[in-house]
Amino acid sequence: MNLFKVENYDIKNKKRNLESKASGVVSGTKYFPVFDENGKEYIFKPLSKTKPYSTPLFAYSEVYWSYLIKKYIDPNTPQYRLATCKGLTEEQPKYYEKGTIVENILNENEKLVNLLELYREYPDTLVDIDKYINYCEVQYNYENILKSTFFTIRKDLGERLAEQVLCALLRRDDNYHYENVSLILKDNKFERVAPMIDMEFSENFMHPDEQSYHDGKICSFDYGLHPVFKYKDNLSFEENYAIFLDKAKNGSIQDRYGWTRKKNIRINIKCITELYPEMTKKFIEKIKLMREEVEKLDIDFDDEFLGEFSSKDWEPTHMIFKDGYTEDDAEYIEKKQKVEKLRIKLDKKKFNEQLKKEVLWNIDRLIYILDIFLKINNNELVDIKEYEEKTLYPSERLSEEELEILSLCLDEDKTKKK
Repeated sequence: MNLFKVENYDIKNKKRNLESKASGVVSGTKYFPVFDENGKEYIFKPLSKTKPYSTPLFAYSEVYWSYLIKKYIDPNTPQYRLATCKGLTEEQPKYYEKGTIVENILNENEKLVNLLELYREYPDTLVDIDKYINYCEVQYNYENILKSTFFTIRKDLGERLAEQVLCALLRRDDNYHYENVSLILKDNKFERVAPMIDMEFSENFMHPDEQSYHDGKICSFDYGLHPVFKYKDNLSFEENYAIFLDKAKNGSIQDRYGWTRKKNIRINIKCITELYPEMTKKFIEKIKLMREEVEKLDIDFDDEFLGEFSSKDWEPTHMIFKDGYTEDDAEYIEKKQKVEKLRIKLDKKKFNEQLKKEVLWNIDRLIYILDIFLKINNNELVDIKEYEEKTLYPSERLSEEELEILSLCLDEDKTKKK
């Protein structure tokens, strides 16, 4: 089987359109063509002209991760396939004719209910859903959701959700918000957590044309993953251990800064290892097996499907379809010309080598941190003398001491202004 073979469809042969409307503050309606194959519905998910950072690699990410997650973690995960849909852009100008095709996960009389819709229907004091906005590049806090009344009562669903959060951390999903997680409702009963169906925003597939930005995103995630701690020789082991436990459980001053909320990575890990330790242990074993295949898995890229692209291709088209500009506006023309000069032809060999290195790193660091929190929860000793906040792409950041001074200065400034 060629996992990355491109399949071709024609809009004339569609069965119907799937209409999906976002329910959050950031709104939008999707119209995806649905095709019939051997009595089953398959949905064509096109690449969007307005989605931030969208490139053809978004489609490859969905194929790559759905394959690994289906094979090693959840067999119910639908397998995405690369595809084109001739005539789609003429019918829906905001979409490209490249994308993926995937089997419909719903059976007859079933309905998807995302987490935003769930807590609007069943409010919970732990979940302040009214403050939620579906930003990309932000890590979301799932602790209060997993501890809410609904998932406390339905621990079977809570465990599946927790595993999906771990999968999002595994692929370093930069868009895992509350509308990308759904339950399946049938006859007014929540049957199961819907399989994962949105895996395009993996950091490993993003910004290949902006290497320093790409590396910075990986580094930032690494910092969010690790408790901030460095062993101090002038303190006793017991004093060091108390500091380490406090940082692991409560975070540090580093967590006060950064709009992407990377602290939520550790908050989610701490919560999941506490609530579902056995599932976490099984997850570790699953991704250890996955690791063996990742070492051998290369993407067979299609030159025509890839074409030349930029992570900023979405900016001028967003101006047309979202911001009210026309193709004759000077601002649009200037932006379009600027973006066209940024387009690259992907170095496929280099990308495969980098992807392999990064995904292996994802697996190893996630196992390392999950194991640490499992030990903490079980009152087992962590070897803090060997502990390191490792990052794949090292980058300088302010120390805790420097941040303390900065924080005091900011507080003083606020006091003066009052």
